[in-house]
Amino acid sequence: MQEEAQDRNTQQSGYDIVLFGLGRFGAEIAWELRQRGHRVLGVDFAPELVHRHKEDDYAVRYGDAEAPGFVATLPFGQVRWVLSSVREMHVNLALLHGLRGYGYKGCVAVTAHTTSDAGQLKRAGIGC
Repeated sequence: MQEEAQDRNTQQSGYDIVLFGLGRFGAEIAWELRQRGHRVLGVDFAPELVHRHKEDDYAVRYGDAEAPGFVATLPFGQVRWVLSSVREMHVNLALLHGLRGYGYKGCVAVTAHTTSDAGQLKRAGIGC
């Protein structure tokens, strides 16, 4: 069943960027990317943020980056970048783990608050 969802989602993507985290920082990133012509799918676990962005005619999905199997439900067909504006290191590491487990081979960029965090994320595989 999960393999069928992966196959279907790989073929049906209309997005070139998937962005996790739609708070103030993430919403600004999404806005800027859309202004530059990118097709962005936003993901957040806060229902009120998902609802707000849907009202703005913005493609969004409710979901948790840490939830096992959630990444496999996303449409990655033409996605070249996965971005995360999420502040928590453990969430970004879980997201990276899920992406790599799914077989995503594109670029990944996440938020880091310290040089030490940035180094740990880079060693874990963040980047292109």
